[in-house]
Amino acid sequence: MVFRCRQKVVLQWIRNALEEAKSDFREVGRPLTFTVHDGSYVSLLSDGLNNRGKEVAMGGIVNLLIMLLVLTNVKNVLISLQDHGFTLSLVMYGYIESKVYEIPDNYVTFAGWLTLPIFTVMAFWIEILATY
Repeated sequence: MVFRCRQKVVLQWIRNALEEAKSDFREVGRPLTFTVHDGSYVSLLSDGLNNRGKEVAMGGIVNLLIMLLVLTNVKNVLISLQDHGFTLSLVMYGYIESKVYEIPDNYVTFAGWLTLPIFTVMAFWIEILATY
């Protein structure tokens, strides 16, 4: 069986975790007088594939915080949907009943908002082309 380098590293992490779990299982039921940390292991959340030596990498904590932020946001959205329903549909019905879309002046404003970023991008490219 042929393993790639990254797969081998991940398999070594899993083997180390299993060995550590086996050694911890032998200590079950004993008083807390043994050493908790018997070795140094690379965290699965950190960037362990790059051999940086003994530097402290905070990438794992950043990944964990981003996952926590996303999951909390999803949970809050689901709770809001359960409590209040899909409220954007009420806004759309109100917009359709107001007949605002029939007024031509509103489309001029919409076109102005669309051309503002186009103007900025075109000015940026003119500046870039002027430097050559």
